Amino acid sequence: MLFVNTQTEKDWSKPVFMLIGFVVVFWILRELSSLILPFALALFTVMLLQPLLAFLIRKKVPSLISVTLVSIFTLLLVAIFVSIVSSTAAQVADNSKLIAFRFDHKLEIFLQWTNSHLNFQLNPTQVRNFIAEPFKGDWLARVLGDLALFLGSMTGSFLMFSIYFVILLSGIMNYEKYIHYVFGEKSGLHFVKEFENTIKAVSSYVGMKFLISFVTGFCFWVICTGFGVRFALFWGFLAFVLNFIPNIGSIIATILPILLGIIYLESGTSIVIYSSLLILTEFIIGNILDPILMGNRMNLNTLTVLLGLVFWGYIWGVAGMLLSVPLMVLLRIVLEQNPDTALIARAMISTKRLKLDRVEDPSTQEAL
Repeated sequence: MLFVNTQTEKDWSKPVFMLIGFVVVFWILRELSSLILPFALALFTVMLLQPLLAFLIRKKVPSLISVTLVSIFTLLLVAIFVSIVSSTAAQVADNSKLIAFRFDHKLEIFLQWTNSHLNFQLNPTQVRNFIAEPFKGDWLARVLGDLALFLGSMTGSFLMFSIYFVILLSGIMNYEKYIHYVFGEKSGLHFVKEFENTIKAVSSYVGMKFLISFVTGFCFWVICTGFGVRFALFWGFLAFVLNFIPNIGSIIATILPILLGIIYLESGTSIVIYSSLLILTEFIIGNILDPILMGNRMNLNTLTVLLGLVFWGYIWGVAGMLLSVPLMVLLRIVLEQNPDTALIARAMISTKRLKLDRVEDPSTQEAL
């Protein structure tokens, strides 16, 4: 009887310790986000650039020169992006009252048109108070001020990101020796293989997503520029960034420039064509081009992607949403290494991948 009680106590200890560990990790990730988030961004950037660094070294370029060139190019590119977004956000904040005034003017024109063409009459004052209240200058200025603060914090984190990035990039080519040193020769081979698979999966996803998002942002910039919508470069960059956020990112990236187009464009025909082009661009790239090029590179089901979006978004905000899919892949790979958590990892796998594995399984084919 004593043996049974001891065994029962041991059985309960594992899930209790796992729960405690999850709570501790959650607290650390949230409370130390200012330190951990730049590290996560630097890690995924290094994973994306590792094939380029390996290519330069294979071409007999010295490691020091290769790391220096890749570091300077990447950090310069990131600095340019941060500068463009920060300056444009400041311009939008400065023009917030003008935007609110033009919105109120367009709303008045719309109410006059509806009252003259429809059978019912809308009270302009009531409608304006109901709809235009969120767009008053003070409210919009506060929202854009918060955006500017967020971008300012992102700029402040750039130095920490740079430090992490250079250190990780310098050591990424020696990962095999480090893993063998930590885990030993026998276990090291397994971890090296898993690490290489992780880098391949993440770099493949981020690289292809970068290309698709860049095409989307470029198309948005061309459309906004062609119709004379202000801050065209900002809307293109916003579309580029938000397309990394699954499901909701493309919707937000499309709605915001459409709203500004409605405010600034004078012709109703221009507004319809402009909005249609943006929606059509996002539809073609998001629903046709993206599935063809991306396939199922991350091997995650839809529920896992949505839960990851909510979880990492709650912890790290917009940056967490951008990194949610790669982070869930890393989490799945980590869970696969432990027999106690392997079941959770299998539950995260896409059903499409399960069907593919079943077809490719020789025993399954023989049974069929």
